[in-house]
Amino acid sequence: MTWSSASSLFDSTLDARLKFDHRAHKSRLVGLYETEGSQNSDILVAIQPVAGGRHLQFYDGNSGEALGHVGLTLTPSVTPSVMPPTKNPPTSSSTLTGMLVSSNKRGSRYSEIFVNIWLLICEKAEIPTSTSRIRKPLLALTLTRLGFTPILPGKGIETVEVSRGSDSTVLLYSPESSRLRSGFNPTEIKSQNIIFIDDPTNPRGKIIHLRAKYKPSSTDLVNNEIDSRLKIGSNLSPINKPQSIKILFK
Repeated sequence: MTWSSASSLFDSTLDARLKFDHRAHKSRLVGLYETEGSQNSDILVAIQPVAGGRHLQFYDGNSGEALGHVGLTLTPSVTPSVMPPTKNPPTSSSTLTGMLVSSNKRGSRYSEIFVNIWLLICEKAEIPTSTSRIRKPLLALTLTRLGFTPILPGKGIETVEVSRGSDSTVLLYSPESSRLRSGFNPTEIKSQNIIFIDDPTNPRGKIIHLRAKYKPSSTDLVNNEIDSRLKIGSNLSPINKPQSIKILFK
């Protein structure tokens, strides 16, 4: 897929995007993720300012259909008012605040691809990564699988076993089931396809920590496969100049 064809497709979806988001005209195409195999569509990567931060957005390279987004904010490492005047400002971190995968695309590994693309862009831009308190079980599971670890201890953090059920349901188990259930409202339960179970699954689910902040366990979390397929900029070249993409986070 060329930049010209990707840009034309992205521009053609503006009217449809404006029906759901009045800021859609501010979204800009920044790159392309090349998928493997002729049956799979490439993924358009865009960035859009939103209240309080940015959305890293993803669109189907054939239809222009929205696949989902990652919510981001830029978090200063040190509050400027307490910084010594002789010191240079510290590097801010890109903080993941949430993620949405379109309902008809769930269960297709998009969550891992989205987070990996974010990690790769941050790595190449030399921007540290962090997360806010993660409430969604599947996002916590994705981060755990990708090598993030929860920052413990912390107020309100709950240890839970999560498993995938049929029809993309999310099975949650905790010995303190009443406390677990009380942490979700009906809208969250429905939108995330959550089912609370009274006994652990066999095989046992993956341990996650809800309402915890997560941090990378190492500086080398990026999937090499993602690295080779993500192209940024109008020449669709691999990312190799940090300064050229830091602007995405400002």
